[in-house]
Order: sequence, then C-alpha cells, then structure tokens
Amino acid sequence: MRRYLAVFLLLSGLALTACGGSSNKTATGSQNVVKSTTTTAADRSSGSDSGSDSSGSGDIDCAEIKADAATFLVQIQLLAQFRNKDAYDLVKSGTVTYDPAKMATILTDFESLEGVDLSPLQPDGAVKKAIDNYSSANDLAKQNLAVDDPFTQAKGEELADMTKDIASFLSGQTAIDEAISKACP
Repeated sequence: MRRYLAVFLLLSGLALTACGGSSNKTATGSQNVVKSTTTTAADRSSGSDSGSDSSGSGDIDCAEIKADAATFLVQIQLLAQFRNKDAYDLVKSGTVTYDPAKMATILTDFESLEGVDLSPLQPDGAVKKAIDNYSSANDLAKQNLAVDDPFTQAKGEELADMTKDIASFLSGQTAIDEAISKACP
C-alpha cells in the first residue's frame, strides 16, 4: 500500500510538471479549482508574457510563487509520509524524489505571503504557522535523509510524531493556498 501511495504521488507530481504553465488555485468549499494560464505566440511577439505575471500584493513575486506551488503540493505530501524507515528508503534509492533544499527555498519564497489577509475562517498567523511547521519538518527530514537509519536517532521519531496525524499536518496547506490565490489571482 505504501508503494502504491508513493507511486501515485510520484505520478501526480510528474503530471503536474508535464502540464507546464502557471496555475491559480482558488479554494471552493473543500475542493481546489485549478485554472491554467498559457502564453500564446501573439503574447510573446507583443512582449507580454502572461506566465510571468508579477502582479499581486507588494513584494510578492507571483511568478515565483505560482511556479513553487505545484512542487510544494507534491513535496508536502511526500514529507507527510516520512513516518517510517521504508519512506526514507524510497527517497534514498531514488524511487521517490524529495529535495529538502528545494523545499526550504519554496518555504522561504512563501514567507512573502505571511501578510496576506485570509478569510475569517483562518486564524491569525495561519500562513506563518504553517510555514514554520513545514520548515521544522523539512529540517528534520533533511537530517534524517543524511543518516543510514533515521529511526536509530530521536529526530526520525520526532518527524514521525509531527506527521502522525496527516490531516492536521497537511491542514497548513489551506492557509498557504488561500494566500496564494488572494495575492496572485
């Protein structure tokens, strides 16, 4: 079952990567609607590139944020699976790709979203809390991937405890997704 999940996540990531372009995610109830933005030949010849839109709130680089969003969604799902030695073995063997350095860069980029006004359903500081939580988990994953057996050290179990309740761990995605959709429509 774990391999099925890992393969499913890997294929989902490849599908997102193959789609190209940029995407806007708009929260609609409990579902996410993805709208694709494509650049036509006419846009390129006139000098405008709708895929590199930097509009949004203040210092937020929407083109970078949108590019990071798809990778983030796949990587955070993988990070949530680091609860046993088998999950780390899939990454170490190259069966599944998880890049802690790339994830750290994405989370740093997302810090620009911390000041975005969210719906009243989100608690104050929800984006910052999610980024801090995911950064801590990513740091633990990086340390665990650097050792032969992550569960012979306390950090392996610490990350397993952080991701034990997957719904709670992944709930921070909602605040980040809402911030992205409001800052970079």
